[in-house]
Parts: sequence; C-alpha cells; structure tokens
Amino acid sequence: MKKSIFAVVIPVIVCAAAATQDFRKTGDYFGQKKSGSSAEPFAPGIVTAQYNNHGSVTFSPDGKEAYWAVLDYGKEKQRAVLESRNENGRWTLPRLAFFSRPGFVDDVPFISPDGGKLFFTSWRPLTQGGKTDKENIWVMEKSGAGWSAPKPLPQAINRLEDIHHQVSVDGRGNLYFGANPKGGQGNPDIYCSMFKDGEFQKPFPLGPIINTPAIETTPFIAPDGSYLIFCRFHPAGWSMFISYREKNDGWTQPLELRGVILPPRAMNIGAPQVTRDGKFLFFIGSFDGKHRMFWAEASFIEDLRPKK
Repeated sequence: MKKSIFAVVIPVIVCAAAATQDFRKTGDYFGQKKSGSSAEPFAPGIVTAQYNNHGSVTFSPDGKEAYWAVLDYGKEKQRAVLESRNENGRWTLPRLAFFSRPGFVDDVPFISPDGGKLFFTSWRPLTQGGKTDKENIWVMEKSGAGWSAPKPLPQAINRLEDIHHQVSVDGRGNLYFGANPKGGQGNPDIYCSMFKDGEFQKPFPLGPIINTPAIETTPFIAPDGSYLIFCRFHPAGWSMFISYREKNDGWTQPLELRGVILPPRAMNIGAPQVTRDGKFLFFIGSFDGKHRMFWAEASFIEDLRPKK
C-alpha cells in the first residue's frame, strides 16, 4: 500500500485552533476569512484538527457539501474521506463520509464541475466479497434522491497499474488521473480518458511536455480544459506546476508555482483543486511531520496565462 507522496517541510506555523466540538460555522468555506495571494492554512482546527490531510477539499456547486481525504483515520490509521454539510445555515462537524468505510482505504474525492458525479479512489473490492490488490477509481452519480452507490470505473481505466492520488474531470467529463502502467515514462505519469457517447475511452498518457522521467501526479484540469495544475517531483522536492492548453491540443511548458503562492524555499506541495468560480486554489503541504491543507487566491492562473 502506498504511503503519502509528500515528505516534510513547509515553513508555516499554525496557531492552536479551537476544538472541533466548537465548530458550527456559517457562510462559504466554513466561514473562514478569505485567503490572500499568499498561501494560508485552511480552516485550522476544523479540516486539520485530528488527522493528516491527504487530499484537498472539494465542494458541491451549491456550496453545501464538502469532502476531503485524510491519512490516519481510526484505529487502523488508514486513508479515509471525511465530509461536512451545510445544514440550516451551519456546517456540521467533520465526520466519516457516508460512502467511506473503515478498512476500505478511500481517498481523494472530486466532484465534477456540474455536480453530477463524485469520483474517488479506493482499495475496496471491485465485487462484493471479493479481494483487491490495487487502488481503483470509483464514481457516484447524483439524483433527486441523493448520491448513488459507488461503482468502479470500467476496466479500460482501472486495469492500469498504480493508480493513485487524485482524479479530476473537466466540464465535458474527460477524466485525468495519475498511474504508472508499463510503457510509460518510467515513473507515475498523468493519463487522460476522453468521455464520448456516455463512455470513458481508452486512457492515454499526456505528452512529454507534461510527463517526464520524473514523477507527475495529482492533476487538476480546469472545467473548460484550458489549463492543468499538477504535481511533479524534482531534486528540490514535490512542487506544483501549471500548463496551458494550446490550439493544437498541446500544452505549454509547465510553470512552477512554488515562489508564486509560497516562498521559493518552500517545498513538498501538491494535490491542487481550484474552486468552480476560479477564485481559490486548495492544496496540501507538509511541515513539522504533518500534512496540512492550504488555500490561496487563484488570480495567478490568469496572470500567468500566455497572451494571445
């Protein structure tokens, strides 16, 4: 079973926060004061109260549901998905998500831009009573009655080895994820499965601009597909990069975001998610042996976009 991709250290000090039992916040983003252009811890004492974060928070389009992944839930200290809901104007205490189960090792939830699907990865068996020896991508669909039961994506996707750490879809339903099948660049790469005629197509690796001999993972694709934020490992540690789609469906040379939202010396950051209005970036950073969630204004996306 994989360990977290993140090591130590982001030089940020988080003050002691109020206990989670006092949490009944109102307003968007758990009632947190909006972040500026420099990254700040997100909801300390609420989202990061007891557990190491492993995946950034994803919100439903109406802003009333929030899901995120943690590393060490329960007695077994396993990965799991937590949730909080805005009920009658107030957010509920964080709790195990309704679809997550101890022992299933669920991870990195992502709600599609239209709010109709919730993706996550899991080591749970593909069939009831069966066994699994790998991580797979699962999906639930939204209806008037709520979320459907989780079901695995087709084997055309889940047969790939070493699927891990974050799934993202654009507004057309095209799927981006990290995997390490034979025949790749030699390390985990970012793959895409186009969604056509209601079905996911055979995954393909993104080109050499994105995938290099280094490790690339945790992709976030913009709802309109115009940019990709992802994590890459290099000698200085884990960092995030942004690349913009070109007219020929290629990608621009990725730009490193360390130094844009964090001091240049900061390292080991990843798992990006941008809010649907494009205003805020959420990501996970490591410091002091702990994995924490951060957020920052996402104005850099347009600032860095190549001029026409």
